[in-house]
Amino acid sequence: MWATDTVSRTFTVKRNPNGSYRLTRRDRGRFRTNAGRSPGRCERKTTHGHTVLANKTGTVHGFLAGTITGGTFRPNASCPANCGFTDVWVATFFGPDAQFTCELNSRDCLFDFEYTASKSLRWRHWSDKGTGAGSLLKERFYGDIANA
Repeated sequence: MWATDTVSRTFTVKRNPNGSYRLTRRDRGRFRTNAGRSPGRCERKTTHGHTVLANKTGTVHGFLAGTITGGTFRPNASCPANCGFTDVWVATFFGPDAQFTCELNSRDCLFDFEYTASKSLRWRHWSDKGTGAGSLLKERFYGDIANA
């Protein structure tokens, strides 16, 4: 892993006309790089770096959105110690029978995570965005966070 993220997460739930729910998770925070391979090293369309130095910092923000079916929405549920993981949040607020499309083979998932590093790096912006999940995942990476 090229970096460690420390994020604040919020979850928004909206009921759909068919009785399912649209869940949007928003992340906002900071990252700190680990020495090694950069996130954009595999991109072939443009020239980017290949490595990143340790302890370079920056910001991260993004979202993950999909549909929940099954279970029963309990808006007043209480999270266990760590409710930051989406699967834990879904199980807590919808119960063990709920299914979230971003954890299945589904086209009904959207995500976009943007990373921007401090000015001390040569390449300072990288994004991970796409649609779908599982075998239907279509993910695109752009840019890089790298020094060389």
